[in-house]
Amino acid sequence: YELGHVLLKLDDVEGAIKELMETLELNPRFTDAALLLSELALQVGSGEQADVFLLKLLENNPSDDVALRGLIRIEVAAGRFDRALIAGEGLAGMFPEDAEVRQQLANLYLINGELEKSEHEALNLLRLTPDDWHVHFLLGSIYSTTGLVDRALKSLRRAAELAPGEWRSFN
Repeated sequence: YELGHVLLKLDDVEGAIKELMETLELNPRFTDAALLLSELALQVGSGEQADVFLLKLLENNPSDDVALRGLIRIEVAAGRFDRALIAGEGLAGMFPEDAEVRQQLANLYLINGELEKSEHEALNLLRLTPDDWHVHFLLGSIYSTTGLVDRALKSLRRAAELAPGEWRSFN
């Protein structure tokens, strides 16, 4: 694993991939190696291979939330939002009270056009974190998408109050 990092610093991506694959053969539950290998596979244009590494890791350790979070990140980066949503729902089932996980799930619902579910998640999240400008921004996005302009404006104004200047650069 460490040799893989050193090879990456030397811009030897192929060598790093080979080293990380050997590491995973020796220890199929090595989460960090699988995550790095998946990110490298995605970087060189092999999104399907990136999935294989993480899915194999999850097969060996289905409760590995770090691997599940990595899978979501890889799926989003590859533009496979429907698959990211499936992983996000699994993660939310494992950590129902984790605000970050719930917010990610609400975002994934929004991206996938499941606006009612997105709003439901965001409103529940707002109860947990009423002063989080990200949640108000998310609600503003949901309401804007659904044509509820007054609600969108109210939510976006609240986001601006909570984080003046910061929320405008947020996508």
